[in-house]
Amino acid sequence: MISVLYVLTKPELGGAQMHVLSLLEGIDKSRFTAHLFTAREGVLAGRLDRVPGIRVHYSSFLDRQISPLKDILAFGELYAYIKKYKIDVVHTHSSKAGVLGRLAAWLAGVKLIVHTVHGWSFHDQQPKICHSMTVVLERVWARFTHVLVVVSSREQAQGVAFGIKPVCAYVLIRCGLRRVDYQDALGHRQRVRESFGIDPASPVVGMVSCFKPQKDVMSFLRMACDLKQEIKGVRFLVVGDGPMRAKIVSFLNDNGLASDVILTGWRDDIPRMLAAMDLLVLTSLWEGLPIVVLEAMSVGVAVVATDTGGVRDVIVPGATGDLVSPGDHAAMREKVVDLLKDEVARAQLAAQGFSRVSAKEFSIEETLRRVQAVYARDVERMDTCRSH
Repeated sequence: MISVLYVLTKPELGGAQMHVLSLLEGIDKSRFTAHLFTAREGVLAGRLDRVPGIRVHYSSFLDRQISPLKDILAFGELYAYIKKYKIDVVHTHSSKAGVLGRLAAWLAGVKLIVHTVHGWSFHDQQPKICHSMTVVLERVWARFTHVLVVVSSREQAQGVAFGIKPVCAYVLIRCGLRRVDYQDALGHRQRVRESFGIDPASPVVGMVSCFKPQKDVMSFLRMACDLKQEIKGVRFLVVGDGPMRAKIVSFLNDNGLASDVILTGWRDDIPRMLAAMDLLVLTSLWEGLPIVVLEAMSVGVAVVATDTGGVRDVIVPGATGDLVSPGDHAAMREKVVDLLKDEVARAQLAAQGFSRVSAKEFSIEETLRRVQAVYARDVERMDTCRSH
């Protein structure tokens, strides 16, 4: 048996977190013993507790914010856990977990250290000096990594271009979806709309997001102000929560949008929320390959997204969805208005998007096959190298 420890900063509702949950649920427990090390608080904690056959350790010290004392304590706790359970593979996800997890694994002599890049920590929105420093740090942490898993081809190209690791160190593995979770979602479309008091004839524009600056939720709300004046009866469904909630609520109240924009909070039925929408909008300033785009396509909902990270791996502009440059509010508004007014064009995008994401590479079965192959192959390789 190969013991695998996943390290995740916080069990909140997000793409990386849902990906880790899928890995824990689907990993072959006849070949691997699965562990998770994560923070104590997060909306996914309850679901993690219900996954059979895994061991979860909730840390009191691991946190997203930089705190020297807590970070040192979290590092010591993680190092001790690795040694206690004789972990063979440490697989880290997200920035803080990636730093502490990889260093602890390296010092503990773990056979295989894997890090999944859900978007690099450097991006085009950073000041040049900050961008340069972050690239240097990524190079440093890459030295403590045997395999870098990327979820899009653009992340691999960036990693090679910025000298993070040579091309042979990367493995492209998509964040696959469990098809069964999306098959009956459209059957709940009207029921979900009714639960929020949405008229069956009203067009619904939605987004699914954590309320933090990266997601640029405020741009979505400013667009909502314009659309309200132009599209009769339009409603907005915003699924998520986060540190910017108070600012968002204040904006809605100040601009007379409180009855038009529905804030659902965190939900564990994302496929059904998406099925209630006519159009999903992603306004992120930077991303990896956002899972919500794949999810929307899987329930047959058209997508307009910012051209960030690996979104182009699934969205061909004008064919499987539409793209605009990050921060280009006028272009985003124009695309959304055009699609709301043209039901045929919207349906064509949705159909072709569904076809694209139905490819084998976006299934959780293929994701698990590739991830487990990395574990088995490289642990065996490391054992062979050590024996010689």
